[in-house]
Amino acid sequence: MPSAVLLRRIFGQIDISGDGYISVAELRGAMEKGGKNLSDSQLDSIMRQVDSNSDGQISFEEFKEFYKLYEKAGNSSELQLLFDVTETIAAPFKVTFNAIGGLAGGLAGGIKLPGMG
Repeated sequence: MPSAVLLRRIFGQIDISGDGYISVAELRGAMEKGGKNLSDSQLDSIMRQVDSNSDGQISFEEFKEFYKLYEKAGNSSELQLLFDVTETIAAPFKVTFNAIGGLAGGLAGGIKLPGMG
């Protein structure tokens, strides 16, 4: 499971309004940006599985639980689509975190960051 910091970054990229919740519209937008055009029933399925309190939006806590749910029941095609999109969103942050980790470990090993020749 990704770190809490990385999950927060991913969540923030999906929560366009910044209100601390992912709405159905924000979920649809994230899925479309990730190249996944889902039907209303597929989005509803994701919401039913991730929105544990059924308030029509996904909180950060529910989003964190999504990763646990995915690990337990990764056979849901809709959850797989959401997982794929969150991994796409996370990719730039993972590169950044890996680079920072490498820098913290020392540059003596010849770590090259993008744009640094």
